[in-house]
Amino acid sequence: MYLEDKVSANIRSPWDGLWSGWFELHKKDGPVLVDYIMYEHLNTRRQDAMDFDLRGRAKYGAHSHWRSGYTHHSRFFGSSLFGFTPVIITGLTSPISNNMIIAHHTGVKGDLTESIRWAAMATYSRNYGVCTDQLPVYINRRSCYSKEYEGVNLRELDGAFSLEELRKDRYSLYLAVSKRWQWVPPTISSISEEAYPSLSH
Repeated sequence: MYLEDKVSANIRSPWDGLWSGWFELHKKDGPVLVDYIMYEHLNTRRQDAMDFDLRGRAKYGAHSHWRSGYTHHSRFFGSSLFGFTPVIITGLTSPISNNMIIAHHTGVKGDLTESIRWAAMATYSRNYGVCTDQLPVYINRRSCYSKEYEGVNLRELDGAFSLEELRKDRYSLYLAVSKRWQWVPPTISSISEEAYPSLSH
């Protein structure tokens, strides 16, 4: 769960966060085709928004306390699924281009043989951009809310974009196979035979 500020601490977005679970089988004898399974669910769409607020109003990773967002030397601190575009920062412009996400990630791994391991991971995410993407084009898009529209349901303004209009899906798949090599150290007797072959007779 994301608890970034006082509003978040009031549990206004109880499902926002990264939730995960896994199962691991402790092997006893021989290879096991599947010995580890994990699942993760990421949800950052609501972000403290009330029903009349724009989704993503907390601007995870991008609020104005830091002009460059949660970044350091053009690297983003946080989930790799967040959209990040390094730019020259001017004013309060943020390089975070996507922080409203619903994602599913799963992974499995196991043994093919005694010495060969395999692993597979898959990720699916629904991406909705940032909160200001929902605003009509005639509104200043630097902020998700302003005093000018206080008390107004911004989601119902003429020209406002719904989340489904902004949605972009992404898929990724990872497969890997690795082999374990076992080194058997030479014994004292084998070293003696190589160094002093006459002693073996």
